[in-house]
Amino acid sequence: MKAGNKNQQLTFLFYRMLIITALIPYASILPGVPSSIAGFNFSGWAWMLMFITCLAMIFYTSPLKFPLIFWIPWLGYITLYALADFSFNGVQLTLQYMTPIFTGVIASKLYYDNDILARIFNWGKWYLGFIILYYLLGIYYNLSGFVPHSYGGVAGTAMTVCIFGSIMMSIYFHRNRFLALAVYLVILLLPMMMVNRMGIAMLLLVAPLHFAPVNAIKRIFIISGIIIAGVLIFYSAPFQKKMFHSGEGKLTDVSFQNQDFQTSGRNFLSLVMQEKMAKAPMLGYGPREDLKLFISTNIDIREAHNDYLAVRYNYGWVGLILLLFGFIGTFLALLRLKTRRMGIPFLIVYHACLTLFIVWAGFMATDNVLKYSTFFGNFHFAMIGLVFSYYRRMIFKPATPGQYGPPSPDHRS
Repeated sequence: MKAGNKNQQLTFLFYRMLIITALIPYASILPGVPSSIAGFNFSGWAWMLMFITCLAMIFYTSPLKFPLIFWIPWLGYITLYALADFSFNGVQLTLQYMTPIFTGVIASKLYYDNDILARIFNWGKWYLGFIILYYLLGIYYNLSGFVPHSYGGVAGTAMTVCIFGSIMMSIYFHRNRFLALAVYLVILLLPMMMVNRMGIAMLLLVAPLHFAPVNAIKRIFIISGIIIAGVLIFYSAPFQKKMFHSGEGKLTDVSFQNQDFQTSGRNFLSLVMQEKMAKAPMLGYGPREDLKLFISTNIDIREAHNDYLAVRYNYGWVGLILLLFGFIGTFLALLRLKTRRMGIPFLIVYHACLTLFIVWAGFMATDNVLKYSTFFGNFHFAMIGLVFSYYRRMIFKPATPGQYGPPSPDHRS
């Protein structure tokens, strides 16, 4: 189906904004471009633009299909906390945490059919063009060593390519296209070039832990290949240098108790935060109070680089539990969908979407993926919204041929 009607145009506009806002943070790579405008860096402008886009589309008439019920406790809690402990940084953090959820809400109100799914995710020109552009940005970083101050650095890029990797493995498992597997392997080279440890780990795990149904032989083949690749990467010279102060070590040497193991300051930061968290364990200190801690202790860092710690410090155990309730509730709601009658274009997005929850768990332990919504969260929540929207249209409102067109199992996009 051609994208001719208003509903399709609105859907494509929304996904174009996802791509545009993910690329805006890289603007400072361009010569002569300042690192910030009006006091905000380009990452700040990017997430605000996506937030405004969601607000502008909130009154779109299609019913909400995103499982917002799991996120209302978290949204309500951080909103009340922002009002009770009002500050500019606190309000900014609150809106940043809300943006991916609102992105999922709007995505669930949009129109989808097989053609749209194929053009957005299944070898769509936007998607492939996005991969190529991101790859070129990563190569530029690797060759020049230049890290713009206005984006999430290496970690932000690694987060986005995990989206690519999960979808490529989904295409490979569902369509048995070895080209998709080859693209996944090429994508894996990007975090390897940047020596981003968690990016490498998450991309490697995306393959063997993928939720797409795979026969046992292929699963064993994938697991074996990933284990071999992981060991080779671990013992490569750049990775060894990143992992150990001495420049060499074994797998058994990976431990926070090992003084030679490089934690990039995370171990020390964790000890500092946990010592103070013990005095306010349940409710924390308030939104973005962790920044004040970093400043007061003269730590040359402005982020916790661990979302579990950051949420606990700012919002306490109550906040962390409500956040995890949102993630777990959404994951289980996705898992309960009966997808036997759904076509391959849907299943490619669906199983990639489920797999990305693993990536959330990993990056939350080592970085600020909650705040870096333009690189990961917005894409993943948009996929969640897409899945629920498409599924409910097919199940509860059967379409006539030529409208949404019930997908056939052997559909090829």
